[in-house]
Amino acid sequence: ALALTSALADLSLPMGTIAVGEVGLAGDLRPVTGLQRRLAEAARIGFTEAVVPAGSLADGPAPEGMRVHEVATLGDAVQLVGAAARASRGPDSLVGVTNG
Repeated sequence: ALALTSALADLSLPMGTIAVGEVGLAGDLRPVTGLQRRLAEAARIGFTEAVVPAGSLADGPAPEGMRVHEVATLGDAVQLVGAAARASRGPDSLVGVTNG
């Protein structure tokens, strides 16, 4: 859902970022089973950032070398990814970009 929403907003998920969770009908993000195992495997294959539902790290810490962002809603996740995408583009990449 985050990839689709990001594409509609013309934003790219930053390299090395994974999103894990279940999306409720109201856009709320819900924890999934086996999150620690999923994050550990993602870190093992090179992911360095993860976006997960708020409260997900109550079962244990993030894997070493991985930065985990907890968000409550899909909208929060899109804002987080948007901020990261804008930061990674830099000012030169914004030339010619218009709103509308």
